[in-house]
Amino acid sequence: MRGYDSFTLLRLSFIVIIFPSTHFWTSVLRHADCFSTQTKPSLVSFCDEQRQQQVGSCPPEFEGEVCEWLDRQPCVSYRSVELPPNVLTAYPTVATTGYTFIELERKNEKSIDQTETRKEKTNTIALHLIPTPTRLEECLPPKFQKDITDYFNREKNKIGNICSNNNEDDDNDIERINTLSIREYSKVIHLHQDIWNSKRQIVRHRLMAQLGLGVHESVATGDKQCIKDNGRVTTSRRIFARKTVVRRITASIAMEFLDEHHLWGATKAKHNYGLFVESSNDANEGELVAVATFSTRRKIVRLGKPHRSHELLRFCSRRDSNVVGGISKLIKAFIREKTPDDIVTVVDRDWGDGSGWYSLGFQSVATMEPIVMAIRPFNEENVPRRHLVGAGIKNINTTIGNSTRSLNNKDRIGLSTDILQELNVLDSIEDILGTLSNHGFFPVYDTGVERLMKTISYDRNGNEPETTKGHITDLWQNSQPTYAKEYYSPNLGISVLLNYASSTPSALPQLIASSTIDRLVE
Repeated sequence: MRGYDSFTLLRLSFIVIIFPSTHFWTSVLRHADCFSTQTKPSLVSFCDEQRQQQVGSCPPEFEGEVCEWLDRQPCVSYRSVELPPNVLTAYPTVATTGYTFIELERKNEKSIDQTETRKEKTNTIALHLIPTPTRLEECLPPKFQKDITDYFNREKNKIGNICSNNNEDDDNDIERINTLSIREYSKVIHLHQDIWNSKRQIVRHRLMAQLGLGVHESVATGDKQCIKDNGRVTTSRRIFARKTVVRRITASIAMEFLDEHHLWGATKAKHNYGLFVESSNDANEGELVAVATFSTRRKIVRLGKPHRSHELLRFCSRRDSNVVGGISKLIKAFIREKTPDDIVTVVDRDWGDGSGWYSLGFQSVATMEPIVMAIRPFNEENVPRRHLVGAGIKNINTTIGNSTRSLNNKDRIGLSTDILQELNVLDSIEDILGTLSNHGFFPVYDTGVERLMKTISYDRNGNEPETTKGHITDLWQNSQPTYAKEYYSPNLGISVLLNYASSTPSALPQLIASSTIDRLVE
């Protein structure tokens, strides 16, 4: 080891014990823990070494950009990790796709003589970097990301169940946890290269927000930012919702805010609410720091009774702000004004599951299959990705090198009409993928979206009683009309692509079965 102090070595030894194989961790700690005072290995030499040792490593420009940015975040520790052997066995082709997994965690600021129980540990995130494919062999399997997320979540819940049986950590808990086959991650995030390129500022702030941190950037002397730290500033603010007010806002204000700060951008909504930090000078002024938008009312019969249902379409805060309790305050304001019986929303599983919404009364009721999109690695039209299904898609009727119309980066861009016509007569997945490849496009998949539902009812005292998960699930499963359970396209070729993605067998049962016998090999 490179001269790390004894406490750092102890932490590294503990980390290795958790995993089923000594090959799970690659190389050494990228960012030395805050307890170490030794010189850290340079980013360039580390990445070069990794690319020589690891088959299918992430393209240097993508991994290098992410790692270089992480190097500038003084409160973050990170390291490259390999997937467990059972995952690579279940998905043998993944080794050629250029995947990279990075473990992120907030640096521990405790002194070295302080102990730390499991309940006090900071969140640890698994960040999966997905490079844009340049050939079909580099495309990830349709359900790879979904299976990885489900697998890690299962192991996290397994560890949580072990520790919840006792009020305090004990040696038996630690021994049982150490026999598990995988590291506990609070969240698994799948980051596509084109999303990093096109939404970089939003991605950076959202990643750091998962760790309770702000983004640190170098600034010139005299630049007015928030908190200075060794020549850098954090561009994040912590705002408490009790110090804000809720107001209705116009659709144009909401859409402009969402396009600037939401990873999915804006979508049309019926009801738009904003959260403002009040100005001391004028009650009508203030800074807009968060937005929530809701759909029009839908009349749905659930378990034989009519329900006034709305959908929470979008929520986000300013990307440089963490509004504590903001979404709760916005939802309560909407409930007071519109008195819905239930609210439905969806969560982007590329950024983890919907467990963070459970404290707000939402429960998971369904998970959609991964959706397929098309991406061009050598992008002369500067369009990140092409959407194949959904509302509001604008097709490009120009060919490469002959762009006759300017493109709005807020549009949901689809394939050109000529490519769609070619796909519409194909019913073979091989022919469809070959046609896309001939036009320079390759399929990419998300992790699916998770549908959540919250019911709203009040007792005679005006209090909202708790609703059990089973009751919400029954309501959802016995509803008319229902939400779509699968994606649809009138285009034959795209329909075959969607069916291919949904019908591809999941490897999760294989992962679960193999994890029960996987043990550490020193």
